[in-house]
Amino acid sequence: MNRWMLLSLLLLSVAAWSSDKVRLSDYGIPDDLPDNVVSSMEQGLAYTMILNVDASEGDEHIHDVVYVVFEPNSEYGIDLYLKYDKTRSEISSEKYYRQLLNEAMKLQHRLITLGNRYDPNSVKLIEQTEQHTKLGYRYESYGLPQDIAFMRHLDAIATIEQGQLKRIELNNRQAFDHSFRRINEYRQSVEFFKNESNQYIMSRRSLSFSGTHFSKPFKVTLEGEFISYRLASGEEVVLRPELAVDINDERFETVRVKLDRTFPIWGKEVRKRGYDLPMPFGVMLTYRRQSNFLDFTSFTINGSRAFEAIFDPEGSNGNIDTDAFTLRADMFVLPFLNVYGVVGKIKAKADLVIDTTKLGEILIPQGKLVIPLELNNTMAGLGAVSAVGYKNYFASLNITYAISVTEEAGTNTKTWVMQPMVGYQFPDYRARVLLGAEYQDLSSSISGSLSSDFNYDIGIKSEKWAGVVGVHKEIGSQFETVLMYSKGQHRDAITWGFGYRF
Repeated sequence: MNRWMLLSLLLLSVAAWSSDKVRLSDYGIPDDLPDNVVSSMEQGLAYTMILNVDASEGDEHIHDVVYVVFEPNSEYGIDLYLKYDKTRSEISSEKYYRQLLNEAMKLQHRLITLGNRYDPNSVKLIEQTEQHTKLGYRYESYGLPQDIAFMRHLDAIATIEQGQLKRIELNNRQAFDHSFRRINEYRQSVEFFKNESNQYIMSRRSLSFSGTHFSKPFKVTLEGEFISYRLASGEEVVLRPELAVDINDERFETVRVKLDRTFPIWGKEVRKRGYDLPMPFGVMLTYRRQSNFLDFTSFTINGSRAFEAIFDPEGSNGNIDTDAFTLRADMFVLPFLNVYGVVGKIKAKADLVIDTTKLGEILIPQGKLVIPLELNNTMAGLGAVSAVGYKNYFASLNITYAISVTEEAGTNTKTWVMQPMVGYQFPDYRARVLLGAEYQDLSSSISGSLSSDFNYDIGIKSEKWAGVVGVHKEIGSQFETVLMYSKGQHRDAITWGFGYRF
C-alpha cells in the first residue's frame, strides 16, 4: 500500500512539475523563432537591409554603410551579397566582406540540417506585469555549429507587450573567446513585428561587442534596419520607405561570393537542394613519414643473377624509412568527384641486410652483409577521389598513380595507391573522422648504383594492405588540415597536410 502511495505521489509531483513548465508557445511565440536570432536567413524570406558598421581596433577606425541583400531561392540556391554606393563612399575591404558573406552562407547551409538551437528546458518566466511579460532562455551548450558556439554563453530575454513579441535581447554571462578575440561584452537586440499573415518578422537588428584582439582593444557596432521583404507569394513588403533605394542603379557596387562557377558541373543543382559545396579549387602541402619492411626475391648485379650463388635473397630483407614532401593541386569536376595532380621530393634511407649462401660464408664469415643506402627521388602523379554520403555518414575512394625517379641512378618506380574509406562528419565542428584501408602496389624491384661500375636491381615483396585512421578539419572558410595514420604488417606511416581552397 505504501509503495502505491509513493508511486502516486511521484506521478502527481511529475504532473505538477510538467504543468508548471514554461513554453514559448504558451505566450504566442513559435518554437522556432529563437533560431531566427541565430541567423536572419532562417526566416526563409528574401530581404534587403541597410547596415551601418562602426568598428575600431587600437588606433584604427572604420565606418561603412552597406545594403545586405538575401535571396533564398536564386538560381544558385541561397545567395547573400552586399551593395554600396560607390559615388558616396567605398567600403573598407571588399575581400573581408566577401569572406564574411561566404562564412554566413556556409553557416546557413549547416543550420538547415539542425533542429532547435535553443534549449526548450531553459525557458523561464522572468517578469510579468499588466504592461509586459519577459521570458528568459538559453541556447544549447553542445548543439551549435562551431561558428556560433559562443552563443552558449549568452542569456536571451524575450519581451512581450500587449500579447505580441517586441524584441529578443542577448547578453553574455561571462567573457568568451571567438575567432582569436576575447569578447568581454556582447549585446544583441532583434525587434519583431507581425505581418498580415500573423507571422513574426524581423524589423531591426543591432549588435555590439567589445574586447581584445592580440592585446589590442576593439569594439564593433552593427545597426541593421530591414528595408523590405519579399513574401513567398512574391509580394514586396516595404517597412522603411524612407530608406528604400534602387540598389540596381549603376552607382551601386556589388560584393558577393561567386556562385556561378563552371566547376563543379551540376553544382548549381546541388546548391538548390540546400547542400553546401566546397570551393572548387585547392592546393595542399603534405608531409608523409613511412617505414617499410621488405623481403627480397632476387639479386641482379650488373645485369646478372650470378651473385645469388653467394647471396641468398630468401633470407635477406630491408628496412626503408622515407620522408616525402608533396604539393597537390585539385579540382572538383563534379560534386562527388575530385581530380588532382601531385609533385614532390622523397628522401629514403635503407638498411639492406643480405644473407649469404654456404658458398658465401666462405667469403663473408659473419654470414650477413649490411648495405646502407640513401636515395633521393622526384615524384609526380595523378589521382581522383570519389565520395558518396547519407546524412553525416560518407564513403570515399581515393586512387593515385605515381612515378618516382631516383636521382642517383635515374631509374623509375611506379606505384598504385588506393584508399577506400568510410567516415562520419561533425558539421558543428567542421570535422570528419575516417576509417579505412590503404593499398600500395609498389614496383617489384629496387634499382640503383653504388658506383659507376656497380649497378643493382633487387626484387622485393611487401604486404600491400594497411589499416588507416584519420581526421579532417576545416579551419575557417578556406583552410583545411588532415592527419592520418596507417598501420600494416610490413609498414606504418603518418601523414599530415595543410591546404587552401579557392
